[in-house]
Amino acid sequence: MAEGEEGGDARAPPVRLWVRRIGVYCDENQKTWLVAPEEASKNILSNRLFDYLESVGLFCFMKAVAHVARSGLLPQEAGTLKARIRRVPVPLGEAVRPSRLPASRLPHMWQLSEGQQYRDSNFRIWDIEHHLQIMGVEELLLRLLPSD
Repeated sequence: MAEGEEGGDARAPPVRLWVRRIGVYCDENQKTWLVAPEEASKNILSNRLFDYLESVGLFCFMKAVAHVARSGLLPQEAGTLKARIRRVPVPLGEAVRPSRLPASRLPHMWQLSEGQQYRDSNFRIWDIEHHLQIMGVEELLLRLLPSD
């Protein structure tokens, strides 16, 4: 998929995503991924919010990302935890030790597992609901599977 196209499949998903600091993850290729706000029933609002936050500048966007990440929970239907993560270049800066991060329902690390799933640092399994390229931005939507 060429840059700037409306949508489609992205390349292979990252093998690992490690938390770098609040709301920022880094993959095995040192690419940065941000947790993006999501509206549970329709994604139109979240996409508009994401675009607005980008337009007002990275600092404001990072503050919003930090707020969402601190809550550790994106709005969901029927209590299902999901994480919408977009590959957005931001300065790496210094990594924060996971022990110094505030409590969150999002993991410190995701590792690609069998099929379309990730296993996180808490041994939970997340389905990849989609992995797309949307207007030049790579996006993962992960859904936490119920534990048995």
